[in-house]
Amino acid sequence: MRQLRCLKSTITAGGNNEYLQHHATLSSFPLRREARFLEHSVDAGMNTHTFESRADMQAALCNELALIVQRSLFARSQSWLALAGGSTPLPIYAALAKLPYDWAKVTAISTDERWVSTAHSASNVSTLKLAFAGCNIAINQLVPESISPGLAAEANTANALLAKYRRNFDAMLLGMGEDGHFASLFPSAPAVLFDPENSQDAVCITPDPLPPEAPFARISLSMSRILRSDRLFLCITGERKLAVLKGERTNKLPIDHLIAACVRQNRSIDVYWSP
Repeated sequence: MRQLRCLKSTITAGGNNEYLQHHATLSSFPLRREARFLEHSVDAGMNTHTFESRADMQAALCNELALIVQRSLFARSQSWLALAGGSTPLPIYAALAKLPYDWAKVTAISTDERWVSTAHSASNVSTLKLAFAGCNIAINQLVPESISPGLAAEANTANALLAKYRRNFDAMLLGMGEDGHFASLFPSAPAVLFDPENSQDAVCITPDPLPPEAPFARISLSMSRILRSDRLFLCITGERKLAVLKGERTNKLPIDHLIAACVRQNRSIDVYWSP
C-alpha cells in the first residue's frame, strides 16, 4: 500500500479549473473551508482520503461533487447523480443546493429506498428533497409515492424509472454500515445481486434481520447499476467502519464484492473517511 501524508493540506472550492468559467465560481460555497487532509492511501480498488474531522471530510467531498456537476453541465447540459441517504451527507447536499447552477438540468435519485410512502419520516427521497430545498433539482423516487398498508414491495417503479436513464451516473455517493452493506445490499442478500453482470438495475430486498431503526423492505440499486457510474464515492465515519473497510478481503461482506469488482474493472472507489 502506498501512503501519501500531508499534515496540513488545503482543499477549497474555486481552484484552477476551466469549468468554473461556465457557471458562477464556487467562492461563496457554504462549505468552503480549509480541510485538514491527514492522509491519502492507495489500495487495490480503493483510494482512501482521511480527514481530521467530519466537517473537513464533508467540505472536501462537497467540493468534489460540485465540480463533477459543473463539468457535466458544461459538457452535456445535464447531470445525473445517485446519492446516499443518512445524516452524514445531508450538509453536503444542503451546501450544493445553494450553488447557482441550473438545477433544472440536474437529476438525482437515492441509492436505495425503504418501502414507505414518500411522506414517511423514514423515506430517503423525502430527506433528499428537504436537503435540496430551495433549488429545482429533479429528485426521482424508486418507490410509488403512496404505499398502502399490505402492498407487497417490488422494484417495478425503480426499474421503469432507470430504463429511461441508461447512461452512467456522473457520480455515485454511497454510505456503508458496520456490517459492510452499501445502498441496501446487505450481507443476507442473494449472491446474484452482487454479480456485476446482473441485468437488473434495481432489486427488492428484505434485510434479515430487519434493522430495528428502519424495519422495512428496501428497493436498492443493484451492484451492476452502481458500477455504471463515472465516479464512485464512499462516505463513512468512525473507526469501526474503517476497520471493516481495511480488513482482509474475504468476499463475505457486500463491500468486499464492490471492491473486487472495481479491481476487475481496473478502477477505484474514492473513500472519504473521518473519525
